[in-house]
Amino acid sequence: MENNYSNEEWRNIPGFDGMYEVSNCGRVRSNRNPKKRGFIMTAAVTEEENGYKNVHISLCVSGRKKQYRLSRLVWEAFKVAIPQGYHVDHIDNNQL
Repeated sequence: MENNYSNEEWRNIPGFDGMYEVSNCGRVRSNRNPKKRGFIMTAAVTEEENGYKNVHISLCVSGRKKQYRLSRLVWEAFKVAIPQGYHVDHIDNNQL
């Protein structure tokens, strides 16, 4: 299956202004290294105990890597901040 990125839109990830961007297609790119500007990062998929998939990506914060849920990054970049304890509801029932 081919991905169609013709209408892909990129936005800064809140809190990482200029360092990382996320697209409305769920891709993340790094702008931290000028030589690799626009490098598309690879997300990891793990399965949780309840059977749901967790798609996350590691971003560098103050020299340390921290994992973030991809759905949360997309939502916060294109909508609003998500309050602590809340999560993104995948209304299309596609857990990925």
